[in-house]
Amino acid sequence: MLTTGLPWKTPPGVYSVKYKQRNSSSLDAGHAWTLPYFVAFWRRPGASGDIAFHQVPHDAKGNLAQPLATLGFPGYASDGCARMAPPDALAIWEFTKVGTKVVVR
Repeated sequence: MLTTGLPWKTPPGVYSVKYKQRNSSSLDAGHAWTLPYFVAFWRRPGASGDIAFHQVPHDAKGNLAQPLATLGFPGYASDGCARMAPPDALAIWEFTKVGTKVVVR
């Protein structure tokens, strides 16, 4: 299960992995988040960050941005990324290399 983006959709298309970061970071409304197993594949024009697969973000205290049980349900969404449970994010991280083809449907 994963959660994708709102208020826009994760854009359908064929992409490739641009880069990987073990722990990326994001600042949202003044709140700092760590995004483990960040696998970037696209940047929305005009955006400041990339669209990626990654584990559900957590803050410095380990609090998750959303409960894992809510992955795939309405009401929780990223800004276009595909948020994943830790084992799924790790699997994508280990499977991909820079240049790996990514198909979003």
